[in-house]
Amino acid sequence: MDYVVQAGPLRTFETLYDPRSGKTRQVADFHTIELVTRDRSHRGALSELSRSHDREMRFVASFLKAVLQDQRVVFGMRDAHQNRAWLLGRKLQGQPDRRWSTMKYGASDDDLVLAELRDLGADFALLGKFAPPPGGEMFFHLTSGGFDLFDIYWRRAARSSGKAGEDRFPRDVAAMAHEARITLLQDATGSFTVILNPRHAETGAVERTLAAAGREAGMPIVFAPGLFG
Repeated sequence: MDYVVQAGPLRTFETLYDPRSGKTRQVADFHTIELVTRDRSHRGALSELSRSHDREMRFVASFLKAVLQDQRVVFGMRDAHQNRAWLLGRKLQGQPDRRWSTMKYGASDDDLVLAELRDLGADFALLGKFAPPPGGEMFFHLTSGGFDLFDIYWRRAARSSGKAGEDRFPRDVAAMAHEARITLLQDATGSFTVILNPRHAETGAVERTLAAAGREAGMPIVFAPGLFG
């Protein structure tokens, strides 16, 4: 499966930006890079059959290792149908030294698990048994902030999510980008979104790193013109 890249300010991506929300308005101008599958005609089961979850995880691991620097990684996964997030939470119960939490998100009470990653090699060996979740989403915040900051935010977002008339999960991920250097989100179709905090991340370097991670994972990436120049 090939990916096409488009980039622009976060406010140009409708799934991420809500002008009514002060939380997304504060990240409206953050540079955002979207990697979408070249053939968007595939939906549902066809889309799932064309994906390689192992390749997607290799891409994410390669990219994160290249950009991590001295930041910690806060990982989150929402799973609506396959119980992957619930099973991962059960697995994390046996690791008392790790910071993690579970909660329910959305009107359908989807499982959402949050965890701090410390050793990308070992952690991805564990995550690869559960992620990416078919029909779900996962995200990574590269941050110097503490786990509690993200845990509190996501618990509040989860409590509010059942009241909304629309699914706000991508926007909730985007709203927390101001507390991270780089935010990476993968949606239910396998597409990726990378949000860069302008105080900490240089756009050109990150785009080159994405391309290199794609080559290493065997995931062809084609860069298209920016949405706005």
